Amino acid sequence: MNGFDTLGKSASATTQLYIDTLKEGLLVYDMNIMPYNGDDYIMVLLLDYSVKNPGQHTELTVLQAMQDWALDYNGDQKADAKNVQLTTVNLLGEEHPIYRYDMKSDGKAMHGACLMLKQGTTFAMIIIDAIETETIDTILRGFYTIK
Repeated sequence: MNGFDTLGKSASATTQLYIDTLKEGLLVYDMNIMPYNGDDYIMVLLLDYSVKNPGQHTELTVLQAMQDWALDYNGDQKADAKNVQLTTVNLLGEEHPIYRYDMKSDGKAMHGACLMLKQGTTFAMIIIDAIETETIDTILRGFYTIK
């Protein structure tokens, strides 16, 4: 993904490639399609929001700035998500803003969540779409710190 040539590169070289890409104002992303129902997935986008938008930014301000894009699945400039609710979720002992919503994918009723996590000036936008809300909740409960 991302068009990176990481074959044979060390972890530190790959990490530096990600950092350089973010500092250029470009997105780094990954997607995982879950085998449970075939339609469930997680997409993670990393961005350094300070590159094009200098100043202080919070998870909430960046989440709100990305809302239209994140909730428009087919690129027609219209929100495809319905019943959008802004709430918070406790991850790793801290409250984080999260949008919860309903949507349709290939005619199937689905549920979604979109949240933003901040580290320094880098933000990770995490989009989780699943047929069952329990799948989303299980994923959110599964966050833990690696030491």
